[in-house]
Amino acid sequence: MKNILFATTALVATAGFASAEVTGSGAGTIDITGLAEMGIQGGENINFVGPLATGTTDVEAQFFTDIDVTFSMSGTADNGLTFGAAVDLDEGGAVSNATQNNADDGGVAMFVSAGGATLTMGDTNGAFDQALKETNLAGGSIGDNEEHVAFGGFGNNGLDGFYDGQIARFDYAFNSVTASLSAEIDDAGNNDPVWGLGVRYSGEFSGVALGVGLGYQAVADVNTINFGGLPVATNADASVVGLSVDAGFANGVSAAASYTKLDIDGDEATHGALGLGYEMNALAVGVNFGQYMLDGDEYTSGFGIAASYDLGGGLSAKAGYGNSTVNDQFTTTGDDENGNSWSVGLAMSF
Repeated sequence: MKNILFATTALVATAGFASAEVTGSGAGTIDITGLAEMGIQGGENINFVGPLATGTTDVEAQFFTDIDVTFSMSGTADNGLTFGAAVDLDEGGAVSNATQNNADDGGVAMFVSAGGATLTMGDTNGAFDQALKETNLAGGSIGDNEEHVAFGGFGNNGLDGFYDGQIARFDYAFNSVTASLSAEIDDAGNNDPVWGLGVRYSGEFSGVALGVGLGYQAVADVNTINFGGLPVATNADASVVGLSVDAGFANGVSAAASYTKLDIDGDEATHGALGLGYEMNALAVGVNFGQYMLDGDEYTSGFGIAASYDLGGGLSAKAGYGNSTVNDQFTTTGDDENGNSWSVGLAMSF
C-alpha cells in the first residue's frame, strides 16, 4: 500500500508523466495510468417505454468532466506462470465504495497466463465481444457522443451483462489466431449460464492489417428474457452470432464492418454496422453507421462522426456528433423519432 500511495503522490505532483511504475511487495510491478476529459456536450434524447419511442427530450448544453485512474499489477511465478490484475477507479467507481460486491464485476479484472493460454475473470469481455471489432474508429469523442441508438447493445456486446457482468474467459493464442471460451453465471442460481465462443484472426497481407472475428453466445431456459427490443419471453432460449471484418491500410485509412443476429425463441433481431477512419499526422477522423432490425422490420438506425487532433504530450482536442432515428412503427406518435448528441472538448492521457 505504501508503494501505491507514493506513486500516486508522485504522479499528481509531476506534470507530464505518462504513467507511474513501482515495485510491489511481491516483486511484481504496479503501473498507474489515467484519463481525464473536459468539455461541453448537448443534444436531444429519444425516450423509450420498452421498445417503443415516446418522443424526445432536449439536453441543454452542459459541462462534461470525467476521470479514470487504472492500477495495473503484474508478476511472474517461479515456474514462469504470469499473473496480473487491473482496478479501474473513477470519481464514483464501485471499487472505491464500501459497498463493493465481490460477486459483481465492480471494475476489477485479473488473469493468469502460461504460454498462449490465458484465464481472465471479472470486468472483462465475453468471447463474442473479444472476437468482434467495433466500428467507431479514430479514437472516439469525449462522452462517446459519436455513438447513437443503433450503435451498441447486442450488436457489439453479444449477451454480456445478461446477469451481473462478471465474466470468466479463457483465451488460447496460436500464430495469428486467438480462440476464446467464456461464461457468465446467474448468482441466484435460477437460470443457466451464458456460454460464449469466439475466434479472431489478425494478420497482414501486402501491407494491409486484416482482422476477422466470429462470435457466438447462448443461454438456455431462462425464466424471463427482456432483451434487445424483442417481445418478453418466458422459459426461453436466446442466442447471438456475429461476424466482423476490419482492415488498416498504410495510407492511414481504416475500415470495419459487422453483422450480428439475435434469436429469442424464434423472434429475431439483427444489427449491421459500418465504420471508416482516416489518420494523417496529428488528425484522426472516423464515421460510423448502424441499423437494427426486429423480425425483418427496421427498428432503429443512426450515424456518428468523431474527430481528434493530437496536441502532443497526451493532450488531444476532440469533437463528436451522433444522430439517431427510431422507425415510425416503433413509436407511440406514429412518426419517426429523431435524436442527436454532440460534444467538444479535451482529452488527457497520463
